[in-house]
Amino acid sequence: MKKKGIAELEFIPYLQDLLQERYEDNSVVVKKSGGDALLWFGRTSKQVTREPDYVAQLPDGTQQLYEFQIAEDSDINYFDFKVSKVGKKIRGKDERRPHLDREFFYILRDRGEYAFFTPKWVLRNGRYGFVQAWRVSAYRVPRGKFLKQFKSGGGKLERVIDIVKDKRTLLEFQEEFMDKEVTRLARKFQQVVDDKKLVEVVPNSLKGFYEICFLLDRIGRGPSAPSVWLVYLTSFYRDDMTRLEFARFMYALDFVYFKCLQLTRNEVAACSKALESALRYVRRQASGSNGSFRASPRESAVEATRRMVFGVNLLEDLIQDAIVEYGMPLKPIESIFQTIRDPRATAGYIRRAAS
Repeated sequence: MKKKGIAELEFIPYLQDLLQERYEDNSVVVKKSGGDALLWFGRTSKQVTREPDYVAQLPDGTQQLYEFQIAEDSDINYFDFKVSKVGKKIRGKDERRPHLDREFFYILRDRGEYAFFTPKWVLRNGRYGFVQAWRVSAYRVPRGKFLKQFKSGGGKLERVIDIVKDKRTLLEFQEEFMDKEVTRLARKFQQVVDDKKLVEVVPNSLKGFYEICFLLDRIGRGPSAPSVWLVYLTSFYRDDMTRLEFARFMYALDFVYFKCLQLTRNEVAACSKALESALRYVRRQASGSNGSFRASPRESAVEATRRMVFGVNLLEDLIQDAIVEYGMPLKPIESIFQTIRDPRATAGYIRRAAS
């Protein structure tokens, strides 16, 4: 879901520019819509809806909805549209009435092209058929008809596509931190996992806190008093913590926070302070123009960067949820990995290090 969120957020300014050109009016404003308008990381079922991805406020005061789709590869025979996104079923008839309040905004990544489609156009030009990859039926538009509708987006579109690619590189890169931790801690906790034992003792160090949270996460359990753990955990934050400690702190904070049903005023204050401190920490750890993060003699620059990107990924999720749920006075996350000083430079550093 985060990969989709990266693209949806990055394409908001581009779509807004296209619509301002279409209506010849700079007052057109595009915003994220749907159940994941503010929370795109899929932690709760309430974020998953069938609402369109964007809503545009038009010059005449009306709103237009937009479904966003992006094809990684245009060399396919059919382009598929989910039935529910195209239209509503007419009661008593084996047909659908196309939605009139929305359009599809479609990107061909490999060709650097874009197009708009109305649901009516999809109904007229698509064939109703089974999509093996989705395991459901959909409207399938033949490649020949489909590609004729596209226009070149030029350098502006190419830049957005490149940014999305870079941020997806960051997302995939940081996932390796947890892959390595699973391997490292597997033997240590194997017996506990096998026996489904629940740890109730509050750990007395950041490393212990992290490892207990890791264990509970693996066996699908949580602390009996998560809000108490949350406040206690925030006391482990230090401005001089290592990159590894930062990654552990953010993992534990993320785990405990999302186990809390409701935070009190004091708990909200403690959490807000911890998130603000974490933001300042990230800013201090940026290294040079090559996009890497500071490293100690005991760690490579690559591992230091991986740990920081891992922590940032969780930090931004927490910030956005804390704003929505508790109104914490934090800057909203409008672009995933915006907390990293130069996401594109960091992605470039990662690719160079891997080559």
